[in-house]
Amino acid sequence: VIFLQRDSTSKMMTLAILCMTLTAVFAAGVEDAASSAFRYDPYFDPPTNIAAGKPLRHIPEHHRQYACTVDHVKYYEHGELFRINYETRCVTYRCEFGSYTIYLEGCLDANSQRCVPVGHNWTVRCHTFFCAKSEASGMLRYEAVRNKIACYDQLTNSCRRENELFSYLDNAGVLRNRCTCRIIPGASEIVCFGLHDRVNYVLPLK
Repeated sequence: VIFLQRDSTSKMMTLAILCMTLTAVFAAGVEDAASSAFRYDPYFDPPTNIAAGKPLRHIPEHHRQYACTVDHVKYYEHGELFRINYETRCVTYRCEFGSYTIYLEGCLDANSQRCVPVGHNWTVRCHTFFCAKSEASGMLRYEAVRNKIACYDQLTNSCRRENELFSYLDNAGVLRNRCTCRIIPGASEIVCFGLHDRVNYVLPLK
């Protein structure tokens, strides 16, 4: 009887430990799922519900006191979203009680055609950009400033620093063994040295 009792107790302890382990694993999975669901995505898409604007006479008279305009040609009703031009589509304004405020602002990532908020970085093929906002003569300016440049190595799918030595596989499928990264104004290039020649590969962003 004592032997059976010990065996039963051992089984119960094993079962309890197993339940605790499964509970911990499940809780960790829920936590990971929750954290991934609320993970911050710095990119945003330009709004699609953009008002085209219209002459003031086309706005109902009882709404005109809350309409707003930038150029006194196109007017927007209270609550409407608008942009000044398509080139600055990452900057969206909202009409509120006769004046307008910035609703969304950022810089366009030409590679993904998405917007990056002011003050954030993004990387395109080893080129790092920063979304900067400035003001001059009452005009706001949003600019993608390139603040870090490296060379994209498609053989290892990695970024190479300036003057770093490595092997490079060019677009023709030729493996070059003596290559280095060189930074040039606004771009980067990979320079490969052979026994009797030198080949320069200027790297595009796309």
